Amino acid sequence: MKLKHTGKTYTTQPAIIRGRHSAFNLSGSWLKTMGWDDLHSQGCLMVNGQPVPLVHHAAAATQVSEVYVISKVTIAPRTGQAVRVVIPDI
Repeated sequence: MKLKHTGKTYTTQPAIIRGRHSAFNLSGSWLKTMGWDDLHSQGCLMVNGQPVPLVHHAAAATQVSEVYVISKVTIAPRTGQAVRVVIPDI
């Protein structure tokens, strides 16, 4: 993960949890290990003394019935990968 505000790259191992309300979640223990502070009252993370605003996206207004993966993809456990898809409804 690279933060635009600091220019620094951080190693993460995100887990995707079906039904989770957020697309990307930073656990409190990971934040503590990195020395970051989650300032809920200000809507930002404090990283190396710099505030990094958190962006909250509204849920997608468009619902689709089907999504197709363009090619066969195997994603190993505890890894991540971008997957190209086709959404015929859009």
